[in-house]
Amino acid sequence: MRALSRTVLYIIVLAAVMAAVLPLVWMVSTSLKPEGQILSYPPRWLPLTPTLENYTSVLRRFAFACLHSSFRCFSSRSRRR
Repeated sequence: MRALSRTVLYIIVLAAVMAAVLPLVWMVSTSLKPEGQILSYPPRWLPLTPTLENYTSVLRRFAFACLHSSFRCFSSRSRRR
């Protein structure tokens, strides 16, 4: 009886871990897909041709804005002293 309850507990824990990890794996997998493969049917777990294009696109669009606001915040703090 004790072995059965331990097995059931392991199954429940495994299901909880998979429910937490699988969306993260899907998110990373999708981020590595080219734009044409993101909404393909049937969906694939692994991209046919992995690319970092999505990351470079985001960095090009938002990196300067983030740096600008950081420098602005830093410069306003240095003026107060």
